[in-house]
Formats: sequence, C-alpha cells, structure tokens
Amino acid sequence: MNQILTLRIDADTQRTIAQLANKKKKTRSQIVREALQLLSQQMEPGAGASAYQVASDLIGSYQGGRNNRSENTGKQFRSQLRKKSRL
Repeated sequence: MNQILTLRIDADTQRTIAQLANKKKKTRSQIVREALQLLSQQMEPGAGASAYQVASDLIGSYQGGRNNRSENTGKQFRSQLRKKSRL
C-alpha cells in the first residue's frame, strides 16, 4: 500500500519538480521518487555495481615498490625484529 508523505519545500524546488515532471511527462511524485532512488544509490557506493565498476578508477593508479615483497617474509621479519631490538 502506498503511503502519503507531506513535505515543506520552497517555491524554487516546487518549480523545479514541476518543470522536470512536465519535461519527462511524469507525475511530481514519480520525479521525487526517482530523485530519492538516485540519492540512495549515490550514498551506497557499489549498490548494483560490480567490483570492477566500483574500483575501476583505482585500477592501475598506484605503482608499488618492490615486486617480491612476499618472498622471504620470514627473513625480512627477523631482520626487522633485530633492528628494533638494537634500538
């Protein structure tokens, strides 16, 4: 069942909603519902998007350091411990 929501909006907002409704040939209620859905999607990054779409602007944007960081981790860890114990 649909619920009724009463809002107080300024004249400019009311005019904008009416103009959008006329332009898109939709009701004012439809315009407001669509606007709220878009806002909700923007506030929830990744809603309905694939992992690639969410991170696509980050892929390839960072150059790491050494390529072999996972090699010889035991040796590297012991080395760091020795350095720390000398301090």
